[in-house]
Amino acid sequence: MKRLPALLVALLLITSCRENPTMPDNRPASQEHPQTASDTVPTNEELLTYAEEHLAAYRYHDAAAWAYKLKRQGIALSPRLQQVLDEERYNPDTPVSTGSIYHLRPQQINLLREKAKNGDTAAAKRLWQYYSLSAEQTPKNKREADYWDAKAGEGRQPN
Repeated sequence: MKRLPALLVALLLITSCRENPTMPDNRPASQEHPQTASDTVPTNEELLTYAEEHLAAYRYHDAAAWAYKLKRQGIALSPRLQQVLDEERYNPDTPVSTGSIYHLRPQQINLLREKAKNGDTAAAKRLWQYYSLSAEQTPKNKREADYWDAKAGEGRQPN
């Protein structure tokens, strides 16, 4: 009988957390999309916009996810989106982690370094994400993350 209150509290907590709109949405970024005008399934044009926006932010994994959806719907991809889809080898059945989303290949790192050194704050932000969220956490990579975070911040407007 003494366990009944504890069980009721546990049941109450479980039911109050299920489908609670105030709970954070933990979906990967590749599954997020802004509200659409119809607030239903995004149109092909909206999907293409999402893919291009992620590509412009050097979010290759997410751009590949959107490109994959477009391709499955029979939509022709631009050569750049097709290239990203091929390079990323996107597979929706592969488990996704933060490290895999923000991972960069050596040639991508080199390209982003050049762009960031020439003032591209999106490239600097992407390098910061890589060194903070994907690369092995060593003192050298921590310094890299701090460096690229500062570079990314140089383009931000003060509040």
